[in-house]
Amino acid sequence: MADDGQIQQRKDYYESGELEAERSVRVLSDGKEVNHGPYVRWYANGVKAEEGAFDNGEKVGLWRSWTSDGRNFFDGTFLPAADGDPAPPDVRPPDFADPPDALPNPTEVERAEVEKTVAQAGKGRLWFETIAVLSLVWGAPLATGLASWIGYDGVDHVQSFSYDATVHLATTVPVWMMLLYVIYRSGEGFKAFGISRPRLIVDIPVGIVLCVVIYAAEIGMLQRYGWLQSSYVPPMPLGLAENLLLFVMYLSNSLSEELGMRAYLMRRFGQLTKSPLAAYFIAAVLFASYHLYQGWVGGLGALIFGLGYGAVYILTRRIWPLLIAHTAHNVLLYNETLSQWFGVSMAR
Repeated sequence: MADDGQIQQRKDYYESGELEAERSVRVLSDGKEVNHGPYVRWYANGVKAEEGAFDNGEKVGLWRSWTSDGRNFFDGTFLPAADGDPAPPDVRPPDFADPPDALPNPTEVERAEVEKTVAQAGKGRLWFETIAVLSLVWGAPLATGLASWIGYDGVDHVQSFSYDATVHLATTVPVWMMLLYVIYRSGEGFKAFGISRPRLIVDIPVGIVLCVVIYAAEIGMLQRYGWLQSSYVPPMPLGLAENLLLFVMYLSNSLSEELGMRAYLMRRFGQLTKSPLAAYFIAAVLFASYHLYQGWVGGLGALIFGLGYGAVYILTRRIWPLLIAHTAHNVLLYNETLSQWFGVSMAR
């Protein structure tokens, strides 16, 4: 088999959620995958089943196998086939394809230890999955329903800020919860998607600079096309509690958009198109497209935003500066006091 394609890591899971195998694969030019490199498989109870290596889909080198109660029953060496030779036979003794009946059953203590190990390994994953699903099927409807109790003024039936913010949280929190869960289950690790440990000494300055540069670019463009009022007309006045709710609302919104548009889609489109540059532009255009309700100028502003943030993500491979900048950007456009510092506001 031709030695082409890139090596990637894969994790397989049983339907019940337990890890089944960790393996290296070679991705061929036609998209097919063959096992190539280290391979480890476990039983559904968490006990290691076999361990070895593949060379372009063929077992090579030392392989070891165990029964489901952890007893080693096979050690053997697979030799690579020479050119023109048939593939090497499976030298595993056929009598040991399944655990032999002659082996004694594990003791109750050993069985309890295995079950305890499996339970501990799977408990965290199951909690993560359950919370993510709950945020979609229960959290969002519950938050929307509760918000309706405080959502309207009894006189003119105008939606209150608290109602608007609560509904916004109900729609964004499930998004980033499910994105985190999808990334977690991908087996690629959070760091591969830019979710590494925060470094505030780097993330905060980069986020501030990014926010100022993109905000200034958008303000300049909007002024050019007459989308900014010459005199400030403040949005509704907000108290301390509402300002805190405003911050939490925009933090959740920013997290959902940066996880989706930059961290996840830029990586996935890069893998699908084999072009990081194409992924960069695709993500920016998608981000701009759902801001077109603001008109073509608003869409152009979102495109500037997406290109700027995408460039910083490519350079840093970190989501934290984007999250800081995005949250600050949105607060700047709404907060009464901060907007007055700039002496401008979005025409409403």
